[in-house]
Amino acid sequence: MNKKLFIIFCLVFVGIFIGSDVPQTKHFLRLIDWQFLNGIFSRLQHYEPSLESSAMNLTDAEYNYGWLDSNADVSSFLVIRHRGGNYKKYGQNTVRVIDDSLAAGYRLIELDFILENEEIVCATDERFKAQRCDLDNIFERFESHDFWLVVDIKDEKVRDPLVFEKYLEIFFTYPKFVKYKDRFIFQVYNLAHLDVLTEFPIETGPIFTTYNTTVPISIIRDQLRHHGVRAVTTPINALRFIPKGITQDFLLFTHPVSGRKTMEGLFEDFGVNGFYCSELCK
Repeated sequence: MNKKLFIIFCLVFVGIFIGSDVPQTKHFLRLIDWQFLNGIFSRLQHYEPSLESSAMNLTDAEYNYGWLDSNADVSSFLVIRHRGGNYKKYGQNTVRVIDDSLAAGYRLIELDFILENEEIVCATDERFKAQRCDLDNIFERFESHDFWLVVDIKDEKVRDPLVFEKYLEIFFTYPKFVKYKDRFIFQVYNLAHLDVLTEFPIETGPIFTTYNTTVPISIIRDQLRHHGVRAVTTPINALRFIPKGITQDFLLFTHPVSGRKTMEGLFEDFGVNGFYCSELCK
């Protein structure tokens, strides 16, 4: 949306309602969900159709979502260890945090990756940088453990499909990645990323992530289905914007979550049955 039009709309809205001293108007203003409106305006203001509309040709892609049945977490919910696991104790995306999660029996681990000197490495705090993991550490653990790795690319330009494509190309330069590629679950951040995935020999089903897209899932729901997507994640503070009945089409994840009671409450309120959890997950 043009910024000038956005400003004019706001001024008109304020002029009509704020300028009135009618009691009914004041009551109406109290009922307005300003946070919801702000979210809509923000989406319109930053909407980039070129990144979202390239996937209009529906593909009917088929992915392997066998990892959705990997619930060996001693939990009735599907748990993905966020940032590797108990990162407050062992550091986010470090070798130690991964080993701790594997020792506890978790089979789904999410890590944040960045590009550094044309190599893919884990993102972590400066104080844990010496312990951060890389792909070679992951490959070593694939040799001895049966688990899947959820890939979250932490690049400020990741919404650009060319940037996403570059990451995938670099992943495929690692010989062992080709061997273990079915153990990698890529998070995708817009419809154009789904187009990019079809250009690579990737069969494992991705997770569509709503926090980095400008288009509400209610609008692209059909396109996600036709792209073979079966799993969606959204920030916990955005669950209220997820349309009712979404769990009929997708397994709904949310993040970040800690504590069994929190999981049970989100399941009851929103139908969430998958959680990115770092501690108190069982």
